[in-house]
Amino acid sequence: MTFRTAYFVLLTSLVSISAKAMPQDTAPNLSDTAIKVSVQIHGERLPAYSTFDQSNQGQQYEWHLLTKKRLPDGNIQEMPNGWSITLNKIESELVSLSVAFTEQGDSETFLFEKTPQETPQCQRFPFEHNIIHRPVICISTP
Repeated sequence: MTFRTAYFVLLTSLVSISAKAMPQDTAPNLSDTAIKVSVQIHGERLPAYSTFDQSNQGQQYEWHLLTKKRLPDGNIQEMPNGWSITLNKIESELVSLSVAFTEQGDSETFLFEKTPQETPQCQRFPFEHNIIHRPVICISTP
């Protein structure tokens, strides 16, 4: 077991996962284009995937990993770390997402544009922190 794997296993035991406004598997409407979006953090998929269609265009979805830290006074402080995806455009020839990653108050936003296919189209992002480390976003058609 490598240090990174051991660290992540320990970290996941200390981190609670919550989702805000996140459809786990939204049944697509009768639109022509539906996409499946997955996120990989440290090689793990969190969440497994979400399915969106054109009716979700323009909406933002957020996922949070809440790191809990005990303060000197005995209280527990929750520090949000996570990512959000804004579905800019969902069409058969182009999917455009704005992807923001946040950890310990540091945040960066990236543009992800791919043509949806059955084979997952993935992109790794240069966001290198302890919890969210070099995340990968993939899209495919369901």
